Amino acid sequence: MYKIYSRKRFKIKNFKNKGKLTKILLILIIAFETSSLILNYMNPIFEQVSTYEAKKLTTFIANEQTTNVMKNYNYDSMFSIEKDTEGKVSMIQMNMYKVNMITSDIAYYIQEQMKSPENTSISIPMGNFLGVNLFSGYGPNIKMRVVMLGNVETDLKSEFLAKGINQTLHRVYLQIDCNVQILSSYKKFEEKIQNQFLIAENVILGEIPSTYYSLEGFDSPESTRDTINYK
Repeated sequence: MYKIYSRKRFKIKNFKNKGKLTKILLILIIAFETSSLILNYMNPIFEQVSTYEAKKLTTFIANEQTTNVMKNYNYDSMFSIEKDTEGKVSMIQMNMYKVNMITSDIAYYIQEQMKSPENTSISIPMGNFLGVNLFSGYGPNIKMRVVMLGNVETDLKSEFLAKGINQTLHRVYLQIDCNVQILSSYKKFEEKIQNQFLIAENVILGEIPSTYYSLEGFDSPESTRDTINYK
C-alpha cells in the first residue's frame, strides 16, 4: 500500500496583536503631537526667561566692573571746562586719553569676568518655563551656559539738566553692549544685551551755549542729550 506524502500547508496566521499595534501607534502619535504643542508653547517663555537670567548676570558683572574702574577717576579727570570773560562756558574739553583708558578697561574686565567658570553657568528651575507663577521656582534646575561673542562695545553719552539759574547738571553715561550666546540641552540662541551706567556727573556754573543741546531729549522736558562731539 502506497502512502501519498504531501507538504504541509502554510496557514497565514491572523495577527492577534494587530489591535495592540494600532493602539501603540496611536499613543505615539498623540504623544508626539502633545510634545510638539508643549515645546511650541514653551519656546517663547524659554527664551524670555533665559534672556532675563543672562541679562541679570551680564548687568551685574558690567556694573561691578564699571564701579571698580571708576574708583580711580572722577569728572575733573575726564573733562575740563573753559569759560569766557562773561562767565559763559566756551568749551568742554574731554581728556581723550583718560576716557579711552576708562572705556577700554571696563570692556576688558567685563570680558575677563565673563570667561570665569562661575560666571558662565546659570541654573533655572524648570517650573519657571511653564509660564505659571504657581510653579515658579519649583522643579529640577536646568543648567545653561552664557558665552560672550566678540568684544564688548562701549559708547559715551551725555545728558544736560537745568538745575536753576545759570546752573546745569552734566551727566556722563557709558552704554555697554554685549553679544552673548545662551546654550542649553534644549536649544541655543544669541542675544544682544544693552546696559547704560552713570559714570560721572558735575554741576556746571555759568550759562551753557545752546549748541550743546539737541532736540532729542529724555522724558523730562528739562533734559536733553548732547549729540555733538566734544571740542
